Amino acid sequence: MAIYRVKRTRQDGSVRIRYQADAGEDPVTSKRRRKKFEKRADAVAWLRGKTEAKEQGKAGVTVADLGELLARDREAVGRERSTWSKYEEHFRNHINVIVLSAGDLQGTTLGALDVGRLSPRHLVQFRAELSKTRSHAMAKRVWSTLSMALDHAVAIEARTDNPCWSVKIDRKPREAADPDRNAKIPPREHIRAIHDALRVRPLEAPTLGAAFLLTMLGSGARPSELRALAVPQLVLEGAAPKLTVAARADQWGEIGAPKSASGWREIPLPLSAAAMLKRWLAARPRPGEGETWSRDLVFPTATGHVQNAANLHNRVWVPLMKALGFAKDTGRRNDAGQPILETLYPVYSLRHAYASIQIDIGIDPKTLQHRMGHASIKQTLDTYGHLFDRRPDRDAADMAAIESWLAEKA
Repeated sequence: MAIYRVKRTRQDGSVRIRYQADAGEDPVTSKRRRKKFEKRADAVAWLRGKTEAKEQGKAGVTVADLGELLARDREAVGRERSTWSKYEEHFRNHINVIVLSAGDLQGTTLGALDVGRLSPRHLVQFRAELSKTRSHAMAKRVWSTLSMALDHAVAIEARTDNPCWSVKIDRKPREAADPDRNAKIPPREHIRAIHDALRVRPLEAPTLGAAFLLTMLGSGARPSELRALAVPQLVLEGAAPKLTVAARADQWGEIGAPKSASGWREIPLPLSAAAMLKRWLAARPRPGEGETWSRDLVFPTATGHVQNAANLHNRVWVPLMKALGFAKDTGRRNDAGQPILETLYPVYSLRHAYASIQIDIGIDPKTLQHRMGHASIKQTLDTYGHLFDRRPDRDAADMAAIESWLAEKA
């Protein structure tokens, strides 16, 4: 905020002196707030009024309120519902409910604190409780959301700085090498067992579950992409059947663009997968008399809607894992009194199984990146790099070949 003395000389030679008050950008409209006055005292009074209004606005915003403001802002700029709803969830289940047990906020929550009063020491207290009561992965996600919310507080002038910049969550301690820690990749014998359990007899119509899971195993497409898959995106005739990924469905069944630009891709299909999909398309639900379905989905519900991800997991994947002996009873029960089972693999592991098969048959990393829809080759190699063939017994032969090559060039 500043006041500038503006001098203007008219054509008749007279001089006019005015004072321009500059209150900076409006946090809502992003327009510059300026006003000219004949007297400097009036400019000072106008700026003082803007400052007082700003300070009053600060005092009324709590950290919990900031979570709502962040979610609404992300929604307004077009972020997906699954993104901004996660921010709400992080505030609702973590930031607003974790009770601090030490420091000057003992017995209260971070969400109840005014944004203007928040200091690095409060974040240190919150970090201790967050790390103690949540997994390291969840703590990192919650901290990222909190830091983003405080960045938003700076943008709307509820704060002048982000205290998260000076308080971080440490990286998880280095653990013993475990190449499968980020991707649950079934071994070959388990992949074959899953495939054999889903395989359909020649004269038998495939079920939704078998068709969905076999398509996922044969294409490596994400479950969200298959739930949004439409019939026009399939080419099942000829010697080169393929599947085009052009959409994905979120957890509420809303269909939108793929996860990233690299998500738009064509995936070749094995002939067996194409044959199974032909049989499924002939057996899948159809609109009843008087009904019109807005989308020609490959895997619709009985009423033509997008499949629910939780239903596919509970009604298709868990029974399959149980039948194969890949699930165990946790000893807990759901609201209906049924036992809760823990599966050896998540349904997403079929995507990892597809990648491992591709690598096994000799597909190069760049082709695999395209078929998996990864944004970068780094993601592909970080996840599956350990599966590519490395033969230590060839080291000596490789070094000898290098020596030979250098000698020839010399």
